[in-house]
Amino acid sequence: MLPETAARKWQVSASAPGLAACKKDETDARNELDTRWRKFGASDKQACIVESSTGGDQSYVELLTCLEMSTGQFDDSGRQMGN
Repeated sequence: MLPETAARKWQVSASAPGLAACKKDETDARNELDTRWRKFGASDKQACIVESSTGGDQSYVELLTCLEMSTGQFDDSGRQMGN
């Protein structure tokens, strides 16, 4: 996700703390996807890529969340379960 996209998404200025948090979340999610991408099934990847792109802005956070939910790696409270 580009910084400008994060700013539009959260309707904050480029210097707002919310933008920094958004950029950090996206970077963390991208790094996690780099590490775990091979562990996810092809059909889950395809479905989640489409879902995370819906609405125009792509998000690594949404992609990672979708993949984890599709594989049961999150419990109902949203806490990550064992890898």
